[in-house]
Amino acid sequence: MGSSASKPEEPPKAQVWASETPVRFSEPLIDSLQSSSESDFTRTKTIELHIQTRVASELKKLQERASKDFEERIARIFTEESAPPSEEKSAGDSLRQLGRDAVQKDVEELKRKLEQRRRCRSWMRGL
Repeated sequence: MGSSASKPEEPPKAQVWASETPVRFSEPLIDSLQSSSESDFTRTKTIELHIQTRVASELKKLQERASKDFEERIARIFTEESAPPSEEKSAGDSLRQLGRDAVQKDVEELKRKLEQRRRCRSWMRGL
């Protein structure tokens, strides 16, 4: 167990595909490639410039969208700050009141249980 490697140690062999029939290109394609003054270098540069232009335009769109979102958020923050704080206080007051009511209810329930236990103890002493 573990005495042999799980993977072969020899490097993979390169596979070469050979066609049974020769590859033939059409005459118009060969003519257009031969008559073209454009080299691989110029083709590469043209494609690179196209890609750079497209990336720059997309980046500009993203920057415009980001600045627009930023402006909207800043405007929203300023409008929220200028809103009357009485609404926030009333919401906070209502939450506090709900909390007070819940605590008051719990206190009264505990008082009731305590009173029942006192009655039960006094009744038990009477026996």
